[in-house]
Amino acid sequence: MEVSPEDLHDAPILYISGSQQLAYSPKKIEKFREFVEQGGMILGNADCGKPEFVKSFIRLGNDVFPNYEFASSRRTIPFICASNTRRATGAPGPTSWG
Repeated sequence: MEVSPEDLHDAPILYISGSQQLAYSPKKIEKFREFVEQGGMILGNADCGKPEFVKSFIRLGNDVFPNYEFASSRRTIPFICASNTRRATGAPGPTSWG
């Protein structure tokens, strides 16, 4: 890696992880929209694949950008493709939505 640890903090990523339904206000929706429009990325991770979190994260995305829809990108993003995970564990690989 050719950057200092300080430079790594410049990455504009908001990481949201959880196992329960997300709660957010219209004011937060506007902040999320502004953050993304300025180049930020919101990354969500459902702990243990909890569907409550997944559904609410998708709803968050739809509220932030109502003119767009989430779509699975499992097979289109190489580092998300989980053929090695499936081969090693027999379990289905991760799913990416965006």
